[in-house]
Amino acid sequence: TLGPWGVVMWCLPKRGPCFNAFARLEAPILQKRRHAFLMVCLLLNLVGFILALAGSLGGFAKGGSLMQVLYWAKLDTGQTYAGIRWVCWASVDATGEVQRCSKIADMNCGTLKAPGAREACNLCKAECHSVFVPVIIALITHLTLELNVRRRYAGKDSLQVKVMVCSASFFGGTNFLLVLIGYLKGCIRMESTAFERQGHVGLGLLLIGIGACGLKYVC
Repeated sequence: TLGPWGVVMWCLPKRGPCFNAFARLEAPILQKRRHAFLMVCLLLNLVGFILALAGSLGGFAKGGSLMQVLYWAKLDTGQTYAGIRWVCWASVDATGEVQRCSKIADMNCGTLKAPGAREACNLCKAECHSVFVPVIIALITHLTLELNVRRRYAGKDSLQVKVMVCSASFFGGTNFLLVLIGYLKGCIRMESTAFERQGHVGLGLLLIGIGACGLKYVC
């Protein structure tokens, strides 16, 4: 499977002075410790994938202890946890703690009466819908980065391999960072609405941010 960047690179010409110059591009300091540096990249990519996977599991979780630990957002009032597909309310009764969960896409924002609540609800629903596919792509780019760094480690450098590594690291990380900022503003800070209740960043959001964005920039 080539993937979108693979299709683009397959269509581009592979010869010419510009392409040859980019293929020969290297940093002398890193080149002296090439294999050690690439091994560090492989290790960081593995750690990043584990963190991103944990964060995505929390984002897709339907309640339970997984949601309570790896939630993406939590409202100030009450025990309200949210990911990218489900929002859950925790309460305590005679039998112990009880969770009630609802699919974010099925929430009826029109019934909310608090000032700014309807706008905040609709904005968060839109952001959650837009995050779904980028989360899957972020996990896949870890695998493509792993493949192409291993190719470089084996000495199979080429223009396509270098561009694929750069796109998976810098462009992929930056694109997903912008997606997470959109979720932060839409479902946690709610800056563009007058809703008075602000949320807190959850562990799941932090983990996927570090794994799918922060560690990718290193390589």
